[in-house]
Amino acid sequence: IGGVAASKYFNVQRMRFTDADPDALDLCRKNMNKNGLNDSKVYSTVILRWDQHYNDCLTGTKGVVLATDVIYDIRQWPNLLRTASRITQLCTERYWIVAHVPRACYTSERHAKGSLEDYLMSEATNHSWTLKNIIHPTDIASDDTSFHLTSKHFAKTLKEMGEIGATVFVWVQKQEDIQPLE
Repeated sequence: IGGVAASKYFNVQRMRFTDADPDALDLCRKNMNKNGLNDSKVYSTVILRWDQHYNDCLTGTKGVVLATDVIYDIRQWPNLLRTASRITQLCTERYWIVAHVPRACYTSERHAKGSLEDYLMSEATNHSWTLKNIIHPTDIASDDTSFHLTSKHFAKTLKEMGEIGATVFVWVQKQEDIQPLE
């Protein structure tokens, strides 16, 4: 859904929807068609397993990787970091946006949010990603005066997402900070 939303609001030159599960990609293609993303020169689906070689890198000035709801096994986080770096390695500016909702495997909301965010940020820094912004759902309405809540349900959803520790991280990699990939 994140990629579909991004395609509606940004001038996308090329977008690859990826997953390791072929069934998930079938559903993705259905969503693409339903939302008018039919131009195969711009939009496509690709099987991608984290930390496996991927030849179809982004090129150009800006490379953006958008990952939504991908952290199920925290042990895979370093693999996801390397994959984002590899996909954008040919771009001069690299952005990585990760929307994350903590999973039920954490026992304490407060502990999970703090320690998990710290871990994610520390590992990203170790992989040459610099945190540009961190957004919590409750920040959206309070920080952006141009943003208007359109319904009580939406406001409730933002509040609930904030209570469980949902977070959007925006990272950037600058050419001079990038360490060679292994």
